[in-house]
Amino acid sequence: MYARALVTLLLALVSVACASFRSGGAPPTSPWPPAPAAARKSISMILASGGSEVNGKTVDTPPRVVANWREWTEATYRDSALFSALVDPSVPSDLRSEVRVVDTGEAKIGMAIACGVTLFLFPAKATDHLTLRTDFKNAKGEVLATIEKSESVNTWIELFLVVVMPFHWPKSEIRDLITELNRATLAEAHAKGII
Repeated sequence: MYARALVTLLLALVSVACASFRSGGAPPTSPWPPAPAAARKSISMILASGGSEVNGKTVDTPPRVVANWREWTEATYRDSALFSALVDPSVPSDLRSEVRVVDTGEAKIGMAIACGVTLFLFPAKATDHLTLRTDFKNAKGEVLATIEKSESVNTWIELFLVVVMPFHWPKSEIRDLITELNRATLAEAHAKGII
């Protein structure tokens, strides 16, 4: 009975023993939020997946992933306090932000096989290169500026990462990265006088 419980516990740990780490390419935006302009403008925001690739092959981005990216981007826009309102794209606004996220992934197949064969004692690694490209447009639809930001997240899978995992959960790291790329984009647009 105890052996079965131990095996179950080990399998549970192995199934979630992964941790993600940002590459550090996008330092924290400071100060955040920037001081808003005297006359804040309304903005509508559209987010679309610019596509996903894994080891050079195009794959569909799951709708739930795109929904998460949209939610985190909208939260960053709201938290910035740079706009008088964040409105639905169907409503006229002073500015329009078209955000496109491209996720280019790399997975080491040899490492993944070795990881599985050794029951997660040998690590496996996958990398997501995320690029956020934002077009800021005026009410007439004319492009005022295009800003592109990018950074990578490395995800490691290994049994011993179970101790680190709660502090570097993959979804949390991706959320923080998308948030930081949006902050850097808004800060640059603010510095250029677009918003």
